[in-house]
Amino acid sequence: MADLSISEARDSLAEIINRVIYQGERIILRRHGKKVAALVSANDLERLAALENRKPGRRPRRRGA
Repeated sequence: MADLSISEARDSLAEIINRVIYQGERIILRRHGKKVAALVSANDLERLAALENRKPGRRPRRRGA
């Protein structure tokens, strides 16, 4: 899993998106050294949402929320 600052990601966003889409890479984004976001493929995001929705006692999350 790659780890980049937001400014590094901004400078090469197209390349990073291609790495996520075509190589399945997951990218952690940092601001001031702290993890603040991640770039994952749409398939990974859908799988994560499905796992969250399967947890007992949890209501399904709304799409886009």
